[in-house]
Amino acid sequence: MRDGTRAVAEATTACRLSRWMDFYHFDTLAAAYAEAGRFEEAIRWQEAAIARMDHLSTFPAETANDIRARLRLYEHHQPFHEG
Repeated sequence: MRDGTRAVAEATTACRLSRWMDFYHFDTLAAAYAEAGRFEEAIRWQEAAIARMDHLSTFPAETANDIRARLRLYEHHQPFHEG
């Protein structure tokens, strides 16, 4: 979704529906904030996704690498765009 404002709203709803427990939703919220140009929030939520992810062990290593790579994008004030 390239409409950052709408993406933040939708991702926030997903986080709320998962009771703020799903690191994938944090990752999505971070991407939404980055798309909206709100990189400080993107970094904060990406770091939260990483912290939550690090407590789990049931996901592919590639997922962890991708999530950490997105943090570096946000730190350089770049949004994440797939493909």
